[in-house]
Amino acid sequence: MQADPLVRNNVTVAGNPDARSTIVFVCGLGTDQSVWNRIIPSFRDDYRVVTFDNVGAIPANRSTFLTHKYRYLNITGYAQDLVEVCDALKLRSHTVLVGHSLGALASLVACVQRPQLFSRLALIGASPRYVNSGDYRGGFTKTDVDMVYEALMNDYESWARHFAGLAMANPHRPELAMRFAETLKDTPKDMMLTMLCSALQTDQRDKLPGIIQPTLVI
Repeated sequence: MQADPLVRNNVTVAGNPDARSTIVFVCGLGTDQSVWNRIIPSFRDDYRVVTFDNVGAIPANRSTFLTHKYRYLNITGYAQDLVEVCDALKLRSHTVLVGHSLGALASLVACVQRPQLFSRLALIGASPRYVNSGDYRGGFTKTDVDMVYEALMNDYESWARHFAGLAMANPHRPELAMRFAETLKDTPKDMMLTMLCSALQTDQRDKLPGIIQPTLVI
């Protein structure tokens, strides 16, 4: 594992350097930190703003992903990276996490691992478990998940376009789905399969009682 998390995760620090609080934006599946570009200006004056790229999201850290592939078969690998980034920046208790999708799950786990580090949590498009289990409804059956994997492996480009359209769900702004599809396709197929497995096969329901931070679920 690369020694410096700030290099490994291509960390960017912006906003107000004298602000009391820091907001850390954590990317979701198939995106890099540029996904936050239209959001960040609203917070620059009042917060120190941190963005970064998950391992595997950009060419510069894909060798790290391949070398430590098993670390990223589980959400805890992404959560550990997040904690290491925060420690490297010497962030303390006035840290707000905003996580999307896979990044939301990593944020949830990080808050349980280091509750004293984070003061508030915002989760976008997150679920502690995406697969149905007994009376629990996560939205996907096991057959659904197997079909997602099969579609990805058989025709990655078509899968990316379809997945992006479903995720954006905004037919009046097709450019959003097109942009997301392009970022998905930028990730090599085998790496995307690993990332998708880490999200769809996770079960973090046991972590929920450990969340002590005020939490906004979007």
